Amino acid sequence: MTGKNVGEWSELYALATLLATSASPSAATLLPRAKRIRHRHAISEQAIEYEISQGAIHVGGEERYKVAVTSSTISGLSRKLLNDIHQKKGRTFYSKAGAALAEMLHFTGAGPTFRDDLQVQWAKNPRPDWLGLSVKSLLGAKPTLLNASPATNFMFEIVGSDATRQRKAFTSTTGMKDLFGLLKNANVELQFVRMDNEMFSINLTQFSTRLPSMLAALLVAAAYNSSKSISDVWESASAQGSLNASGGKEVLFEFLGAVGLGMRPTKKWVGRDIGFGGFVIVNEDGTVQISDESHPSALGKVLFANLKFEWGSRDRHKFGIPFALGKKLFIKLNLQLRFI
Repeated sequence: MTGKNVGEWSELYALATLLATSASPSAATLLPRAKRIRHRHAISEQAIEYEISQGAIHVGGEERYKVAVTSSTISGLSRKLLNDIHQKKGRTFYSKAGAALAEMLHFTGAGPTFRDDLQVQWAKNPRPDWLGLSVKSLLGAKPTLLNASPATNFMFEIVGSDATRQRKAFTSTTGMKDLFGLLKNANVELQFVRMDNEMFSINLTQFSTRLPSMLAALLVAAAYNSSKSISDVWESASAQGSLNASGGKEVLFEFLGAVGLGMRPTKKWVGRDIGFGGFVIVNEDGTVQISDESHPSALGKVLFANLKFEWGSRDRHKFGIPFALGKKLFIKLNLQLRFI
């Protein structure tokens, strides 16, 4: 097995922790116990399924179980993997314990085709429903909830008496901090024009027709604000009167919750079915917890307090650099959300 990044190793660590905990009834934990867990890397592959009994995990496919692994073995390897993650060097790294664990569990990683990293049947659930779980790791760099891309660009016109006069200074400034220092001193405004991606705009207007302009106002406020946390930026934008805060926070909760439940900019959002079981959170100290908020508004309220705005790659996503169209000057800002 080649090296993996922290997020990829964290998926394996989360799976191992859920398996070992569920197979050890005497373990002191707040985690619910599973009776089955499965994952699939590609549509063409058979799902790898884990049936859990006291002290052992049976590893196999959907039809029959082939290998039994003790919970103590999994626990021992997962502890060593966690130590390797804490001692990591480089963006990707090799873990002998992780490689052994992956081979033992036939774990190749969650596939990009699927919205959920794992699926689970909880022991206390009388129904045999499979529920999707999304792994979020707080080990190392905090995970993103919404990744930057050209589809998350918002376009603004730079307006004001100094916009034309200082065009050369604006367009030649390289750093975002310096640029917005110039814009602030020039007393110009950023007026929202449109979003680059029509599908993302359509998705947003499902929640409210004013949501695109609300997010645009928050992006502008974040660019000028030293704190990028959503809650701080919201307070700053509200105090400046740059958004209509009345009822807007509830709309924002719905949007954040939908992103948490799998909404992506370039795909039409039709809501999430009842098969979502929540997030598996891997904390910095290696403890694992389940956050099972599945209603968009309730989940969004939690995310509102735990996310921040962040810029992606300016070169790759073509934002943050003023440009001219005719006699007018424009700039794009990019929406990326990361856990604090």
